[in-house]
Amino acid sequence: MKKRRPVVLIGLDGADFAILDREMARGRLPVLRGLLERGVRAPLRTTTPPLTFPAWTTFATGVNPGRHGIFDFSEKMVGSYAIRFVNASWRRAPAFWRLLSQAGRRVAVLGVPVTYPPEAVNGVMVCGFDAPGVGGGAVDAASVHPPEFLARLLEAAPDYWLGANLQGLGVDYEQLTQRLLKVLDARLEAFLWAYRREPWDCFVGVVGETDAVCHYFWRFYDPASPFFPAAQAHLGEVVAEVYRRTDVFLGKLLEEMPADAVLMLVSDHGMGPAGNLGVRLNAFLAEAGFLHFLPPSPTHRALALARDWGVRLLPPRLKRLIFRHTGLVAALEGKFRFSHLDWRQTRAYSLEPPQFPAIYLNLKGRDPEGIIPPEDYENLAEQVRQALLAWRTPGGRPLVRRVWRKEELYQGPAVERAPDLLLAWESDESGGHPQFLRSTSGSPALETIVDPDETWLVNRSACHRDLGIFVAAGEGVAPSSHLTPLPGLEDIAPTVLLLQALDEAPPMDGRVLANVFPELGGGLRRGEEAPVQATEELSPEDEEEVKARLKALGYL
Repeated sequence: MKKRRPVVLIGLDGADFAILDREMARGRLPVLRGLLERGVRAPLRTTTPPLTFPAWTTFATGVNPGRHGIFDFSEKMVGSYAIRFVNASWRRAPAFWRLLSQAGRRVAVLGVPVTYPPEAVNGVMVCGFDAPGVGGGAVDAASVHPPEFLARLLEAAPDYWLGANLQGLGVDYEQLTQRLLKVLDARLEAFLWAYRREPWDCFVGVVGETDAVCHYFWRFYDPASPFFPAAQAHLGEVVAEVYRRTDVFLGKLLEEMPADAVLMLVSDHGMGPAGNLGVRLNAFLAEAGFLHFLPPSPTHRALALARDWGVRLLPPRLKRLIFRHTGLVAALEGKFRFSHLDWRQTRAYSLEPPQFPAIYLNLKGRDPEGIIPPEDYENLAEQVRQALLAWRTPGGRPLVRRVWRKEELYQGPAVERAPDLLLAWESDESGGHPQFLRSTSGSPALETIVDPDETWLVNRSACHRDLGIFVAAGEGVAPSSHLTPLPGLEDIAPTVLLLQALDEAPPMDGRVLANVFPELGGGLRRGEEAPVQATEELSPEDEEEVKARLKALGYL
Protein backbone atom coordinates (compact mmCIF):
# COMPACT_ATOMS: atom_id res chain seq x y z
CA MET A 1 0.00 0.00 0.00
CA LYS A 2 1.29 3.48 -0.90
CA LYS A 3 2.28 5.80 1.92
CA ARG A 4 -0.30 8.44 2.78
CA ARG A 5 1.25 11.87 2.74
CA PRO A 6 -0.35 14.99 4.20
CA VAL A 7 -0.94 17.45 1.38
CA VAL A 8 -0.89 21.24 1.64
CA LEU A 9 -2.13 23.07 -1.46
CA ILE A 10 -1.81 26.85 -1.55
CA GLY A 11 -3.35 28.63 -4.51
CA LEU A 12 -1.87 31.99 -5.46
CA ASP A 13 -4.54 33.33 -7.77
CA GLY A 14 -3.01 34.90 -10.88
CA ALA A 15 0.59 34.24 -9.81
CA ASP A 16 3.11 34.36 -12.64
CA PHE A 17 6.80 33.45 -12.67
CA ALA A 18 7.48 36.85 -14.27
CA ILE A 19 6.58 38.40 -10.91
CA LEU A 20 8.25 35.76 -8.73
CA ASP A 21 11.51 35.81 -10.69
CA ARG A 22 11.64 39.60 -10.68
CA GLU A 23 11.17 39.76 -6.94
CA MET A 24 13.69 36.99 -6.25
CA ALA A 25 16.22 38.77 -8.47
CA ARG A 26 15.81 41.76 -6.14
CA GLY A 27 16.72 39.57 -3.17
CA ARG A 28 13.13 39.11 -2.01
CA LEU A 29 10.89 36.07 -1.40
CA PRO A 30 13.52 33.96 0.43
CA VAL A 31 11.05 31.23 1.37
CA LEU A 32 9.91 30.75 -2.19
CA ARG A 33 13.52 30.75 -3.37
CA GLY A 34 14.26 27.93 -0.95
CA LEU A 35 11.27 25.93 -2.18
CA LEU A 36 12.45 26.27 -5.77
CA GLU A 37 16.01 25.26 -4.91
CA ARG A 38 14.98 22.02 -3.24
CA GLY A 39 11.80 21.24 -5.13
CA VAL A 40 10.06 21.53 -8.49
CA ARG A 41 9.12 24.58 -10.53
CA ALA A 42 7.24 24.51 -13.80
CA PRO A 43 4.79 26.61 -15.78
CA LEU A 44 1.28 25.29 -15.17
CA ARG A 45 -1.12 24.89 -18.08
CA THR A 46 -4.54 26.35 -17.43
CA THR A 47 -7.87 26.18 -19.24
CA THR A 48 -8.60 27.89 -22.54
CA PRO A 49 -9.45 30.65 -22.12
CA PRO A 50 -7.55 31.27 -18.85
CA LEU A 51 -10.51 32.29 -16.72
CA THR A 52 -10.85 31.97 -12.95
CA PHE A 53 -14.06 29.93 -12.75
CA PRO A 54 -13.28 27.14 -15.23
CA ALA A 55 -9.63 27.04 -14.13
CA TRP A 56 -10.25 26.51 -10.41
CA THR A 57 -13.02 24.03 -11.23
CA THR A 58 -10.62 22.01 -13.39
CA PHE A 59 -8.12 22.16 -10.52
CA ALA A 60 -10.77 20.78 -8.16
CA THR A 61 -12.18 18.05 -10.40
CA GLY A 62 -9.36 16.92 -12.68
CA VAL A 63 -11.58 17.25 -15.75
CA ASN A 64 -11.96 19.75 -18.58
CA PRO A 65 -14.82 22.30 -18.74
CA GLY A 66 -16.67 20.12 -21.24
CA ARG A 67 -17.15 17.63 -18.43
CA HIS A 68 -17.48 19.83 -15.34
CA GLY A 69 -19.68 22.39 -17.12
CA ILE A 70 -18.20 25.66 -15.80
CA PHE A 71 -17.04 27.87 -18.68
CA ASP A 72 -17.13 31.40 -17.24
CA PHE A 73 -18.61 33.51 -14.45
CA SER A 74 -21.90 33.55 -16.35
CA GLU A 75 -23.33 31.68 -19.30
CA LYS A 76 -25.97 31.99 -21.97
CA MET A 77 -28.69 29.50 -21.20
CA VAL A 78 -29.21 26.77 -23.80
CA GLY A 79 -32.29 27.51 -25.90
CA SER A 80 -32.44 31.10 -24.70
CA TYR A 81 -30.69 34.47 -24.82
CA ALA A 82 -30.97 34.75 -21.03
CA ILE A 83 -27.71 34.98 -19.07
CA ARG A 84 -27.26 33.53 -15.60
CA PHE A 85 -24.43 33.50 -13.07
CA VAL A 86 -23.02 30.12 -12.19
CA ASN A 87 -22.05 28.61 -8.85
CA ALA A 88 -20.49 25.40 -7.56
CA SER A 89 -23.77 23.48 -7.61
CA TRP A 90 -23.54 23.50 -11.41
CA ARG A 91 -20.35 21.49 -11.28
CA ARG A 92 -20.95 18.15 -13.05
CA ALA A 93 -17.94 16.33 -11.57
CA PRO A 94 -16.88 15.82 -7.94
CA ALA A 95 -14.08 17.87 -6.39
CA PHE A 96 -11.17 15.94 -4.92
CA TRP A 97 -12.06 17.14 -1.43
CA ARG A 98 -15.43 15.40 -1.72
CA LEU A 99 -13.73 12.15 -2.76
CA LEU A 100 -11.26 12.48 0.11
CA SER A 101 -14.12 13.15 2.53
CA GLN A 102 -16.00 10.08 1.34
CA ALA A 103 -12.86 8.04 2.02
CA GLY A 104 -12.67 9.32 5.59
CA ARG A 105 -9.88 11.86 5.09
CA ARG A 106 -9.99 15.13 6.99
CA VAL A 107 -9.95 18.18 4.72
CA ALA A 108 -9.91 21.96 5.07
CA VAL A 109 -10.87 24.03 2.01
CA LEU A 110 -10.58 27.80 2.40
CA GLY A 111 -11.06 30.58 -0.11
CA VAL A 112 -11.29 28.47 -3.28
CA PRO A 113 -13.41 30.19 -5.96
CA VAL A 114 -16.53 28.41 -7.22
CA THR A 115 -17.20 26.55 -3.97
CA TYR A 116 -20.49 28.24 -3.06
CA PRO A 117 -22.77 26.77 -1.81
CA PRO A 118 -20.36 24.98 0.56
CA GLU A 119 -20.18 21.19 0.56
CA ALA A 120 -20.58 19.04 3.66
CA VAL A 121 -16.96 17.93 3.61
CA ASN A 122 -15.33 15.83 6.32
CA GLY A 123 -13.75 18.90 7.84
CA VAL A 124 -14.30 22.58 7.12
CA MET A 125 -14.99 24.73 4.08
CA VAL A 126 -15.04 28.51 3.71
CA CYS A 127 -16.14 29.59 0.23
CA GLY A 128 -14.24 31.89 -2.11
CA PHE A 129 -14.72 35.49 -3.21
CA ASP A 130 -17.73 34.65 -5.42
CA ALA A 131 -19.91 33.58 -2.47
CA PRO A 132 -22.58 36.21 -1.71
CA GLY A 133 -21.72 36.81 1.94
CA VAL A 134 -22.89 39.91 3.77
CA GLY A 135 -22.94 43.30 2.04
CA GLY A 136 -19.59 44.03 0.43
CA GLY A 137 -18.00 40.65 1.00
CA ALA A 138 -18.00 39.93 4.74
CA VAL A 139 -18.28 36.19 5.28
CA ASP A 140 -21.51 34.75 6.71
CA ALA A 141 -22.58 31.32 7.94
CA ALA A 142 -24.19 30.45 4.59
CA SER A 143 -20.69 30.42 3.07
CA VAL A 144 -19.18 28.13 5.71
CA HIS A 145 -19.36 24.43 6.58
CA PRO A 146 -20.14 23.68 9.28
CA PRO A 147 -21.89 27.01 9.97
CA GLU A 148 -20.67 27.10 13.57
CA PHE A 149 -17.07 27.20 12.30
CA LEU A 150 -17.63 30.84 11.32
CA ALA A 151 -17.63 32.16 14.89
CA ARG A 152 -14.31 30.48 15.64
CA LEU A 153 -12.83 31.74 12.36
CA LEU A 154 -13.82 35.34 13.05
CA GLU A 155 -12.53 35.11 16.60
CA ALA A 156 -9.13 34.15 15.18
CA ALA A 157 -9.24 36.57 12.22
CA PRO A 158 -11.91 39.26 12.81
CA ASP A 159 -11.20 41.00 9.49
CA TYR A 160 -11.62 37.87 7.34
CA TRP A 161 -13.56 38.67 4.16
CA LEU A 162 -14.57 36.51 1.23
CA GLY A 163 -12.68 38.83 -1.11
CA ALA A 164 -10.75 42.08 -1.06
CA ASN A 165 -13.98 44.10 -1.50
CA LEU A 166 -12.39 46.92 -3.49
CA GLN A 167 -15.64 48.11 -5.03
CA GLY A 168 -16.69 51.57 -3.98
CA LEU A 169 -13.13 52.82 -3.33
CA GLY A 170 -12.82 54.50 -6.72
CA VAL A 171 -9.29 55.60 -7.64
CA ASP A 172 -8.08 56.29 -4.10
CA TYR A 173 -4.96 54.13 -4.33
CA GLU A 174 -4.07 54.69 -0.70
CA GLN A 175 -7.41 53.25 0.39
CA LEU A 176 -7.15 50.47 -2.18
CA THR A 177 -3.73 49.54 -0.80
CA GLN A 178 -4.88 49.59 2.81
CA ARG A 179 -7.98 47.49 2.08
CA LEU A 180 -6.05 44.98 -0.03
CA LEU A 181 -3.33 44.45 2.58
CA LYS A 182 -5.80 44.33 5.46
CA VAL A 183 -7.85 41.59 3.81
CA LEU A 184 -4.68 39.74 2.78
CA ASP A 185 -3.32 39.78 6.33
CA ALA A 186 -6.61 38.47 7.69
CA ARG A 187 -6.72 35.70 5.10
CA LEU A 188 -3.16 34.54 5.82
CA GLU A 189 -3.80 34.73 9.56
CA ALA A 190 -6.95 32.64 9.17
CA PHE A 191 -5.17 30.05 7.04
CA LEU A 192 -2.42 29.59 9.63
CA TRP A 193 -4.94 29.37 12.46
CA ALA A 194 -7.03 26.82 10.58
CA TYR A 195 -4.00 24.73 9.66
CA ARG A 196 -2.89 24.56 13.29
CA ARG A 197 -6.30 23.32 14.45
CA GLU A 198 -5.69 19.68 13.58
CA PRO A 199 -3.43 17.44 11.47
CA TRP A 200 -5.37 17.71 8.22
CA ASP A 201 -4.93 15.04 5.58
CA CYS A 202 -5.42 17.72 2.93
CA PHE A 203 -5.37 21.48 3.45
CA VAL A 204 -6.34 23.81 0.58
CA GLY A 205 -6.22 27.60 0.73
CA VAL A 206 -6.42 30.12 -2.11
CA VAL A 207 -5.01 33.64 -1.78
CA GLY A 208 -7.06 35.87 -4.07
CA GLU A 209 -5.20 39.09 -3.36
CA THR A 210 -2.28 38.03 -5.58
CA ASP A 211 -4.73 38.36 -8.48
CA ALA A 212 -6.54 41.50 -7.36
CA VAL A 213 -3.32 43.46 -6.80
CA CYS A 214 -2.31 42.91 -10.43
CA HIS A 215 -5.66 43.97 -11.87
CA TYR A 216 -5.31 47.23 -9.93
CA PHE A 217 -1.57 47.90 -9.69
CA TRP A 218 0.19 46.17 -12.62
CA ARG A 219 0.58 49.38 -14.63
CA PHE A 220 2.59 50.89 -11.77
CA TYR A 221 4.73 47.74 -11.46
CA ASP A 222 5.55 47.20 -15.14
CA PRO A 223 7.35 50.04 -16.98
CA ALA A 224 6.40 48.37 -20.29
CA SER A 225 2.70 49.00 -19.64
CA PRO A 226 1.30 51.65 -21.99
CA PHE A 227 -0.40 53.16 -18.93
CA PHE A 228 2.75 53.28 -16.75
CA PRO A 229 2.86 56.63 -14.89
CA ALA A 230 6.50 57.32 -13.94
CA ALA A 231 5.42 59.79 -11.27
CA GLN A 232 3.45 57.04 -9.50
CA ALA A 233 5.90 54.16 -9.98
CA HIS A 234 6.12 53.78 -6.19
CA LEU A 235 2.62 52.26 -6.27
CA GLY A 236 4.14 49.24 -8.01
CA GLU A 237 5.58 48.27 -4.64
CA VAL A 238 2.07 47.23 -3.61
CA VAL A 239 2.43 44.20 -5.92
CA ALA A 240 5.78 43.36 -4.32
CA GLU A 241 4.35 43.80 -0.83
CA VAL A 242 1.48 41.38 -1.43
CA TYR A 243 3.97 38.72 -2.51
CA ARG A 244 6.36 39.56 0.35
CA ARG A 245 3.64 39.03 2.95
CA THR A 246 2.57 35.82 1.24
CA ASP A 247 6.19 34.62 1.35
CA VAL A 248 6.34 35.26 5.10
CA PHE A 249 3.13 33.26 5.49
CA LEU A 250 4.64 30.35 3.56
CA GLY A 251 7.61 30.36 5.92
CA LYS A 252 5.34 30.11 8.95
CA LEU A 253 3.28 27.39 7.27
CA LEU A 254 6.39 25.31 6.55
CA GLU A 255 7.33 25.47 10.23
CA GLU A 256 3.99 23.85 11.10
CA MET A 257 4.06 21.10 8.48
CA PRO A 258 5.09 17.55 9.46
CA ALA A 259 8.25 16.14 7.92
CA ASP A 260 6.40 13.77 5.59
CA ALA A 261 4.02 16.41 4.16
CA VAL A 262 4.20 17.84 0.66
CA LEU A 263 3.52 21.45 -0.28
CA MET A 264 2.25 22.49 -3.69
CA LEU A 265 1.78 26.06 -4.89
CA VAL A 266 -0.45 26.56 -7.92
CA SER A 267 -2.07 29.44 -9.78
CA ASP A 268 -5.15 29.32 -11.95
CA HIS A 269 -3.53 31.42 -14.68
CA GLY A 270 -0.64 33.76 -15.28
CA MET A 271 -0.75 37.54 -15.52
CA GLY A 272 0.49 40.16 -17.96
CA PRO A 273 -0.12 43.73 -19.05
CA ALA A 274 -3.28 45.04 -20.65
CA GLY A 275 -2.64 46.99 -23.84
CA ASN A 276 -3.98 50.30 -25.08
CA LEU A 277 -5.98 48.91 -28.00
CA GLY A 278 -9.69 48.60 -27.37
CA VAL A 279 -11.66 45.98 -29.29
CA ARG A 280 -15.41 45.70 -29.82
CA LEU A 281 -16.17 42.21 -30.99
CA ASN A 282 -19.79 42.75 -31.98
CA ALA A 283 -18.82 45.89 -33.90
CA PHE A 284 -16.24 43.81 -35.79
CA LEU A 285 -18.85 41.15 -36.55
CA ALA A 286 -21.13 43.90 -37.84
CA GLU A 287 -18.38 45.30 -40.07
CA ALA A 288 -17.77 41.79 -41.41
CA GLY A 289 -21.46 41.31 -42.19
CA PHE A 290 -22.22 38.68 -39.54
CA LEU A 291 -24.25 40.92 -37.19
CA HIS A 292 -26.75 43.75 -37.52
CA PHE A 293 -27.64 46.40 -34.94
CA LEU A 294 -31.07 47.87 -34.43
CA PRO A 295 -31.39 51.65 -34.69
CA PRO A 296 -30.58 53.46 -31.40
CA SER A 297 -33.48 53.24 -28.97
CA PRO A 298 -34.26 54.30 -25.40
CA THR A 299 -35.17 50.65 -24.73
CA HIS A 300 -31.55 49.66 -24.09
CA ARG A 301 -31.08 52.34 -21.42
CA ALA A 302 -34.40 51.43 -19.82
CA LEU A 303 -33.34 47.79 -19.61
CA ALA A 304 -30.05 48.79 -18.01
CA LEU A 305 -31.94 50.74 -15.35
CA ALA A 306 -34.33 47.85 -14.79
CA ARG A 307 -31.44 45.45 -14.42
CA ASP A 308 -29.33 47.60 -12.10
CA TRP A 309 -32.02 49.22 -9.95
CA GLY A 310 -35.14 47.11 -10.18
CA VAL A 311 -33.56 44.32 -8.19
CA ARG A 312 -32.55 46.72 -5.44
CA LEU A 313 -35.86 48.54 -5.12
CA LEU A 314 -38.24 45.61 -4.91
CA PRO A 315 -39.16 44.37 -1.41
CA PRO A 316 -37.15 41.22 -0.48
CA ARG A 317 -40.20 38.93 -0.36
CA LEU A 318 -41.38 40.08 -3.79
CA LYS A 319 -37.87 39.73 -5.22
CA ARG A 320 -37.65 36.14 -4.06
CA LEU A 321 -41.08 35.36 -5.48
CA ILE A 322 -40.52 36.98 -8.88
CA PHE A 323 -36.85 36.36 -9.59
CA ARG A 324 -36.25 32.93 -8.13
CA HIS A 325 -39.28 31.37 -9.79
CA THR A 326 -39.33 33.21 -13.11
CA GLY A 327 -35.63 33.59 -13.90
CA LEU A 328 -36.20 37.30 -14.49
CA VAL A 329 -32.66 38.26 -13.44
CA ALA A 330 -31.24 36.04 -16.18
CA ALA A 331 -33.79 37.34 -18.67
CA LEU A 332 -33.04 40.99 -17.81
CA GLU A 333 -29.31 40.45 -18.18
CA GLY A 334 -29.81 38.87 -21.59
CA LYS A 335 -32.22 41.59 -22.71
CA PHE A 336 -29.73 44.27 -21.65
CA ARG A 337 -26.82 42.64 -23.49
CA PHE A 338 -28.75 41.96 -26.69
CA SER A 339 -31.54 44.55 -26.92
CA HIS A 340 -29.64 46.43 -29.63
CA LEU A 341 -29.16 43.38 -31.90
CA ASP A 342 -31.39 42.63 -34.87
CA TRP A 343 -31.79 38.86 -34.55
CA ARG A 344 -33.45 38.60 -37.97
CA GLN A 345 -30.12 39.52 -39.59
CA THR A 346 -27.58 38.41 -36.99
CA ARG A 347 -25.67 35.21 -37.72
CA ALA A 348 -22.91 35.50 -35.08
CA TYR A 349 -22.60 37.51 -31.85
CA SER A 350 -20.67 37.82 -28.59
CA LEU A 351 -21.69 38.38 -24.98
CA GLU A 352 -18.77 40.86 -24.86
CA PRO A 353 -17.57 40.29 -21.30
CA PRO A 354 -14.41 42.24 -20.38
CA GLN A 355 -12.26 39.11 -20.33
CA PHE A 356 -11.85 36.74 -23.30
CA PRO A 357 -15.09 37.24 -25.24
CA ALA A 358 -16.24 34.28 -27.31
CA ILE A 359 -18.68 33.97 -30.19
CA TYR A 360 -22.03 32.23 -30.57
CA LEU A 361 -23.70 31.39 -33.86
CA ASN A 362 -27.41 32.21 -34.04
CA LEU A 363 -28.52 28.67 -34.82
CA LYS A 364 -32.03 27.76 -35.93
CA GLY A 365 -33.60 25.14 -33.67
CA ARG A 366 -31.27 25.99 -30.77
CA ASP A 367 -31.65 29.73 -30.30
CA PRO A 368 -35.09 31.39 -29.99
CA GLU A 369 -34.59 33.62 -33.04
CA GLY A 370 -31.95 31.53 -34.78
CA ILE A 371 -31.57 32.01 -38.53
CA ILE A 372 -28.69 29.65 -39.41
CA PRO A 373 -29.84 26.22 -40.64
CA PRO A 374 -27.90 23.41 -38.92
CA GLU A 375 -26.48 22.29 -42.27
CA ASP A 376 -24.80 25.73 -42.65
CA TYR A 377 -23.24 25.71 -39.17
CA GLU A 378 -19.79 24.40 -40.17
CA ASN A 379 -19.48 26.70 -43.15
CA LEU A 380 -20.42 29.78 -41.12
CA ALA A 381 -18.07 28.83 -38.28
CA GLU A 382 -15.20 28.67 -40.76
CA GLN A 383 -16.17 32.01 -42.32
CA VAL A 384 -16.15 33.71 -38.93
CA ARG A 385 -12.86 32.03 -38.01
CA GLN A 386 -11.15 33.22 -41.18
CA ALA A 387 -12.48 36.76 -40.70
CA LEU A 388 -11.11 36.87 -37.15
CA LEU A 389 -7.70 35.59 -38.22
CA ALA A 390 -7.57 38.28 -40.92
CA TRP A 391 -8.37 41.07 -38.40
CA ARG A 392 -5.48 43.55 -38.13
CA THR A 393 -4.47 46.31 -35.74
CA PRO A 394 -4.13 49.88 -37.06
CA GLY A 395 -0.41 49.11 -37.48
CA GLY A 396 -1.10 46.02 -39.57
CA ARG A 397 -0.29 43.39 -36.94
CA PRO A 398 -2.51 40.30 -36.53
CA LEU A 399 -4.94 40.80 -33.66
CA VAL A 400 -6.18 37.23 -33.17
CA ARG A 401 -3.62 34.46 -32.60
CA ARG A 402 -5.98 31.51 -32.84
CA VAL A 403 -9.66 30.60 -33.10
CA TRP A 404 -10.99 27.28 -31.80
CA ARG A 405 -14.30 25.57 -32.24
CA LYS A 406 -15.59 24.39 -28.90
CA GLU A 407 -15.17 20.72 -29.83
CA GLU A 408 -11.43 21.32 -30.35
CA LEU A 409 -11.00 22.46 -26.74
CA TYR A 410 -13.60 20.56 -24.74
CA GLN A 411 -14.87 17.01 -24.49
CA GLY A 412 -17.83 15.83 -22.46
CA PRO A 413 -21.58 16.13 -21.96
CA ALA A 414 -21.50 19.87 -21.19
CA VAL A 415 -19.85 20.93 -24.45
CA GLU A 416 -23.21 22.05 -25.86
CA ARG A 417 -23.27 24.87 -23.27
CA ALA A 418 -19.93 26.31 -24.43
CA PRO A 419 -19.64 29.19 -26.92
CA ASP A 420 -19.27 28.04 -30.51
CA LEU A 421 -15.95 29.81 -31.14
CA LEU A 422 -13.23 30.84 -28.67
CA LEU A 423 -10.36 33.25 -29.29
CA ALA A 424 -6.77 33.80 -28.23
CA TRP A 425 -5.26 37.24 -28.78
CA GLU A 426 -1.84 38.24 -30.05
CA SER A 427 0.29 40.40 -27.76
CA ASP A 428 1.19 43.93 -28.81
CA GLU A 429 4.68 45.46 -28.83
CA SER A 430 4.59 45.91 -25.03
CA GLY A 431 3.33 42.37 -24.42
CA GLY A 432 -0.17 43.66 -23.76
CA HIS A 433 -3.49 42.10 -24.71
CA PRO A 434 -6.47 44.11 -25.99
CA GLN A 435 -8.97 45.83 -23.73
CA PHE A 436 -12.57 44.77 -24.36
CA LEU A 437 -15.18 47.45 -24.96
CA ARG A 438 -18.95 47.21 -25.42
CA SER A 439 -20.38 47.67 -28.90
CA THR A 440 -23.23 49.93 -29.92
CA SER A 441 -24.60 50.78 -33.33
CA GLY A 442 -21.95 52.71 -35.24
CA SER A 443 -19.13 52.21 -32.72
CA PRO A 444 -15.72 51.33 -34.23
CA ALA A 445 -14.37 47.80 -33.90
CA LEU A 446 -10.93 49.12 -32.87
CA GLU A 447 -10.05 52.13 -30.78
CA THR A 448 -6.68 53.25 -29.44
CA ILE A 449 -7.15 54.15 -25.80
CA VAL A 450 -5.48 57.51 -25.19
CA ASP A 451 -5.56 59.26 -21.82
CA PRO A 452 -8.29 56.97 -20.42
CA ASP A 453 -10.52 57.98 -17.58
CA GLU A 454 -8.86 56.90 -14.34
CA THR A 455 -12.08 55.38 -13.04
CA TRP A 456 -12.33 53.15 -16.12
CA LEU A 457 -8.66 52.16 -15.93
CA VAL A 458 -8.47 51.45 -12.20
CA ASN A 459 -9.00 47.66 -12.43
CA ARG A 460 -7.80 47.17 -16.02
CA SER A 461 -4.04 47.17 -15.42
CA ALA A 462 -3.52 43.51 -16.28
CA CYS A 463 -5.17 40.52 -17.87
CA HIS A 464 -4.77 36.77 -17.63
CA ARG A 465 -2.16 34.63 -19.38
CA ASP A 466 -2.12 30.96 -20.37
CA LEU A 467 0.56 29.69 -17.98
CA GLY A 468 0.36 29.84 -14.21
CA ILE A 469 2.85 28.49 -11.68
CA PHE A 470 3.47 25.05 -10.21
CA VAL A 471 5.84 24.55 -7.28
CA ALA A 472 6.22 21.38 -5.23
CA ALA A 473 8.50 20.61 -2.30
CA GLY A 474 8.70 18.08 0.48
CA GLU A 475 9.48 14.46 1.12
CA GLY A 476 9.06 12.33 -2.00
CA VAL A 477 9.47 15.23 -4.46
CA ALA A 478 12.07 14.77 -7.22
CA PRO A 479 13.70 18.22 -7.66
CA SER A 480 13.47 19.62 -11.18
CA SER A 481 13.16 22.90 -13.05
CA HIS A 482 12.47 21.29 -16.44
CA LEU A 483 9.37 19.10 -16.22
CA THR A 484 8.29 17.31 -19.39
CA PRO A 485 5.45 17.30 -20.18
CA LEU A 486 4.29 20.46 -18.44
CA PRO A 487 1.78 19.89 -15.65
CA GLY A 488 -1.77 21.12 -16.07
CA LEU A 489 -4.46 22.15 -13.61
CA GLU A 490 -6.29 18.91 -14.40
CA ASP A 491 -3.31 16.95 -13.01
CA ILE A 492 -3.60 18.29 -9.46
CA ALA A 493 -6.72 16.36 -8.36
CA PRO A 494 -5.54 12.84 -9.35
CA THR A 495 -2.11 13.55 -7.84
CA VAL A 496 -3.62 14.64 -4.52
CA LEU A 497 -5.83 11.55 -4.39
CA LEU A 498 -2.90 9.20 -4.94
CA LEU A 499 -0.76 11.06 -2.40
CA GLN A 500 -3.58 10.31 0.02
CA ALA A 501 -3.48 6.61 -1.00
CA LEU A 502 -6.78 6.66 -2.91
CA ASP A 503 -6.08 4.58 -5.98
CA GLU A 504 -9.55 4.69 -7.56
CA ALA A 505 -11.62 7.69 -8.61
CA PRO A 506 -14.29 8.69 -11.13
CA PRO A 507 -12.84 9.20 -14.62
CA MET A 508 -10.48 12.19 -14.84
CA ASP A 509 -8.71 13.90 -17.72
CA GLY A 510 -5.63 14.66 -15.65
CA ARG A 511 -2.65 12.42 -15.04
CA VAL A 512 -0.84 11.65 -11.81
CA LEU A 513 2.37 13.73 -11.65
CA ALA A 514 4.70 10.77 -11.30
CA ASN A 515 7.58 12.86 -12.67
CA VAL A 516 7.20 15.05 -9.57
CA PHE A 517 6.38 12.25 -7.11
CA PRO A 518 8.16 9.11 -8.43
CA GLU A 519 6.85 6.98 -5.57
CA LEU A 520 3.31 7.32 -6.95
CA GLY A 521 4.09 5.20 -9.98
CA GLY A 522 1.08 4.73 -12.26
CA GLY A 523 -2.29 6.39 -12.36
CA LEU A 524 -5.64 5.98 -10.66
CA ARG A 525 -7.95 3.08 -11.38
CA ARG A 526 -11.04 4.24 -13.26
CA GLY A 527 -14.07 4.11 -10.99
CA GLU A 528 -17.72 4.83 -11.65
CA GLU A 529 -19.02 8.21 -12.73
CA ALA A 530 -20.09 10.26 -9.71
CA PRO A 531 -23.77 11.22 -9.44
CA VAL A 532 -24.55 14.77 -10.52
CA GLN A 533 -25.88 17.03 -7.77
CA ALA A 534 -28.88 19.31 -8.15
CA THR A 535 -28.17 22.90 -9.16
CA GLU A 536 -29.10 25.91 -7.06
CA GLU A 537 -29.87 29.39 -8.36
CA LEU A 538 -28.56 32.46 -6.54
CA SER A 539 -31.17 34.75 -5.03
CA PRO A 540 -31.42 38.21 -6.64
CA GLU A 541 -29.77 39.80 -3.61
CA ASP A 542 -26.92 37.29 -3.71
CA GLU A 543 -26.50 37.76 -7.44
CA GLU A 544 -26.13 41.51 -6.97
CA GLU A 545 -23.42 40.94 -4.33
CA VAL A 546 -21.48 38.57 -6.57
CA LYS A 547 -21.88 40.82 -9.61
CA ALA A 548 -20.49 43.82 -7.71
CA ARG A 549 -17.43 41.84 -6.64
CA LEU A 550 -16.79 40.57 -10.17
CA LYS A 551 -17.13 44.10 -11.55
CA ALA A 552 -14.58 45.34 -9.03
CA LEU A 553 -12.05 42.89 -10.48
CA GLY A 554 -12.85 43.91 -14.05
CA TYR A 555 -14.56 40.60 -14.87
CA LEU A 556 -17.93 42.15 -15.74
